[in-house]
Amino acid sequence: MNEVIRLKGLLFSTDAQVLSVMNQVLDNFEIETEVCLESASALDAVTTLKLDTLIMDWSGSGESIQILSAMRNSEQNAKSTVLAMVNGDPEMQAATHAGANFIVYKPMNVDQATRFMRAAYGNMLLQRRRAVRCPVDIPVIASMLGAGQVEGKIINLSVRGLAFLCKHGIEVEQQLAMGFALPGTSTMIRVTGRVANVISTDGGTRVGVCFSSVPPDQFAALEQWMSDHMPELPKRLMSPDDRKSAN
Repeated sequence: MNEVIRLKGLLFSTDAQVLSVMNQVLDNFEIETEVCLESASALDAVTTLKLDTLIMDWSGSGESIQILSAMRNSEQNAKSTVLAMVNGDPEMQAATHAGANFIVYKPMNVDQATRFMRAAYGNMLLQRRRAVRCPVDIPVIASMLGAGQVEGKIINLSVRGLAFLCKHGIEVEQQLAMGFALPGTSTMIRVTGRVANVISTDGGTRVGVCFSSVPPDQFAALEQWMSDHMPELPKRLMSPDDRKSAN
């Protein structure tokens, strides 16, 4: 039987009642959670850890905006789910404007917090699934903006990006475009993207690319291909309600 994958989260609050309630709820949802009581530690966590969710007690200060902004500007956490607990409409508006995905008003009890988490959990699973990369071996020619063409091969693929190996020097933030057929199909995927990271290896240069644009019909085909080729993942990433139904 496959082990259930646990999502990873960060809880930022100094409110004892919030911490008590959320710790109970997060344990029920099997989310491995780091608790931060200070803004400095929360800021460090959102920029260094890979997180599926940030659950923050909105303070109404610039610190909350700074933490959420750092989360959204982080390469690995830009699409992660952010939940904000607020006092009143002004905080709700500020959190929404800053990029929070889900909002709940305080105070809240365990039942209210559970409904809050259940509403957000599906989005966490969706983003985790989209981040999964499938190993591939696809020859490709990438067109680099203002720098000609580069031959290489794609070595892993997700709906958000890919990694490819080449023999050329490539710079971070370089814009590129490429087209390739999904393995085992005649479906062509044409993407534009930017270079997120470059690593020199014995086999050449490993280039990490984040997609900037994929035509909608091709994006849907890529999602379906990923689902077909990594079928075990959805079964291992299940909500608590799904797990109860499966038992």
